[in-house]
Amino acid sequence: MTYEEVYRKLNANQKKAVDTIDGSVMVVAGPGTGKTQVLGARVASILKNTDAMAENIICLTFTEAATTALRQRIYKFIGSESYKVNIYTYHGFCNMVIQENKDLFGIQDLDPVSELETLEIMREIIDELPNKSLLKRFVGDVYYDAKNLNKLFGLLKKDNLSPSDIRAKVQKAKEEMLDDPSFYYTRKYGKYVKGDLKENKYNEATDSLSELEEACGLLDKYNQLLSQRKRYDFNDMLAWVLDKLSTNEDLLLKYQEQYQYFLVDEYQDTNGIQNDLLYKLISYWDNPNVFVVGDDDQSIY
Repeated sequence: MTYEEVYRKLNANQKKAVDTIDGSVMVVAGPGTGKTQVLGARVASILKNTDAMAENIICLTFTEAATTALRQRIYKFIGSESYKVNIYTYHGFCNMVIQENKDLFGIQDLDPVSELETLEIMREIIDELPNKSLLKRFVGDVYYDAKNLNKLFGLLKKDNLSPSDIRAKVQKAKEEMLDDPSFYYTRKYGKYVKGDLKENKYNEATDSLSELEEACGLLDKYNQLLSQRKRYDFNDMLAWVLDKLSTNEDLLLKYQEQYQYFLVDEYQDTNGIQNDLLYKLISYWDNPNVFVVGDDDQSIY
């Protein structure tokens, strides 16, 4: 089916999303409403109605399956020119930037970390915990928290949070608890009188936060062990590229000059560092040509 045939079948709102080429556009649409169809038609519309070339368009998705589906949809509309449209997952985009600028990133002798190596690193971190650590286990599976630590480090990197960011949030949360009426007795109870702090409840809540704070503080150790092994994880790619785009103006301008139109699928699932990458790329323009589509009811965060 040609672009013209598809366009005629679009409803009024879908046509508006396709036709509003310039400036920032957000589309909120539920499942089965033709989001991929609209994305593909919008790419065809940009090429049909502007002087932009296919390589000036970048589409960011969340899975390889989504990139394939979008590429196939665009191919039906514009043929072989579709292969020149930049369609990436966020990790795919960052890997492309790194591979095109290897000297700048200095990763010639680095390899991605394997699952087995990740487990070994987590166990090494746990082995080196001091006896007074809140995370130290002396009975049962002493490596019980290995998977949880790995997951936590991934979340920190995805949201571009540092251990100091978490310390500040933990301290704020503890202070807010002291202002929370639910942590205080409202009437006499045993040896406690109205207005006394519920110490057990407060200590249980703050101990959990302290464990989180300590666990986040191990991120630097994790990164150090990765470096010693000459390894990196996939979340590092996003952090590296964001850092270089933020500190190297020539690198940022290189991609800002190339990309004139930005399209983002499943925007509701964009995490902190992915959103920062998008905002950095479009920061050159006061009103960038960025189109995002998603459904906040389907958000995984």
